[in-house]
Amino acid sequence: MSKYNYSEVEQQINNVLNYHQNKLSEIERISISDVNARICESEILLKSLGYDRQLSDLKNKKERYEVELPHKVMVVPSWESLCLEAEKYVESGCKLEDLFSKDELANNELAIIQLNEEYNALHRLDKNDITICVVAGLIGAIVDILLIGIPQKTPDGLKGGTLSNYVRDWFDKKFPEEEMEKLANSKVSKVPYDAQDNRNTIVHVEGLSAYYHRLLALGHDPLLGLIIGVADILSGRMTT
Repeated sequence: MSKYNYSEVEQQINNVLNYHQNKLSEIERISISDVNARICESEILLKSLGYDRQLSDLKNKKERYEVELPHKVMVVPSWESLCLEAEKYVESGCKLEDLFSKDELANNELAIIQLNEEYNALHRLDKNDITICVVAGLIGAIVDILLIGIPQKTPDGLKGGTLSNYVRDWFDKKFPEEEMEKLANSKVSKVPYDAQDNRNTIVHVEGLSAYYHRLLALGHDPLLGLIIGVADILSGRMTT
């Protein structure tokens, strides 16, 4: 019993392959060694009859003799007729494994295992890959802990790690509070998907508020915002 469950079409293919293999095995194949032996016997016979010179001249001739073969038109049967013919001569439910010997099946399994191993090796992490991932994670954690840190509220505002404070101080120096206030109140710097509430919306959006508007507006999404955010800016609307 086969370990595979064949569909109807797959079973038809198995039947046709099995049938054709049986037909090919019935064809008598001429052995080249037997042909050479017959040629040698013929040469010996010709020499014994005194045709040495003619035989030598024939061997030295480079002229080719063309043999006209009868012209035959190959008729390709339909798939349905092949299936019907195969079902007459082969057992119903023949397996694909019947086409191969035990050694061939074993070699096929080894070849499949080797191909799968080669394919998996392309995507398998080696020692270098794992080392790079670990080192990158450790460096990121160290930078996050020592340089960025968790922002803490202080009398002077939020303070974090060294790098975080440096960036925050540079930003505050570059854009002081007065400048940021101007940008916040300027209509030029607004984007349509940044509506804080429903005061200026045409359609009422349930749950829209200053706290949750980033969750509702797709323009704030890190990935979708690249497309939807730009589309909202061009069209002057907010997609939720």
